[in-house]
Amino acid sequence: MLRNRPLENFYKLANTSFPDGDYSNGISLLADQYKIYELSIVCRIYLEIVAIILIVICLYDDNQWQVDAFAVVLAWTTVLSYLRFVPIFGANVVLLEVIMLKFLWFLPVLAVLICSHSAVFYMLLQNQSVFSTITFAWFRSSFFYDIRCRLRGFFLCCGVTMTILVNHFRIALAVGEIANLSIIARVRNATRRYELLFEYEIFRLQCLWSLAPVHRCHEYIEKTSNR
Repeated sequence: MLRNRPLENFYKLANTSFPDGDYSNGISLLADQYKIYELSIVCRIYLEIVAIILIVICLYDDNQWQVDAFAVVLAWTTVLSYLRFVPIFGANVVLLEVIMLKFLWFLPVLAVLICSHSAVFYMLLQNQSVFSTITFAWFRSSFFYDIRCRLRGFFLCCGVTMTILVNHFRIALAVGEIANLSIIARVRNATRRYELLFEYEIFRLQCLWSLAPVHRCHEYIEKTSNR
């Protein structure tokens, strides 16, 4: 009797309204989470495909060893995506992902700082080849790798200052929110394990479905042979 009646009747007996909004919000939230899950799978597959393609290119061209090095980085990055499903240290991998996502919000501020330094270097050191154009100045200011200029002390001082500033910001971000980030990491780790179980069940059912005709043929052969 309870199954044959709609849920609105029971809410009317309790003098409450049927929560259509909460139901629709729950469905939309599940749909958004499923889209994020599909996007993570697609990104992981693309990373693996790009890594394999770069390794094949390096095998046929020995001079492209830089490509092989980049492929190794991508391959180990995809290994981290698989380690998220391990119960022992999967939460640490997810915690690293959460910290990196938090750090992405600092990138606009970092871009403004780099642009300010590159403008100063271009105005002061444009008579030198490494800072002759605004593009070169921005590139050197972004990576701080070229010190072939006369004022290398000033350049190194700016590089050390930027490095200390960014590292202290990341440490403060990680330490200040480590409790909340740990909770988020544990929840996401449990979600990843559920996704792994979900994929395994789908794969198992697909294998059983593909083996069903073979099993039926085997039973038919046994019946005909017994006759």
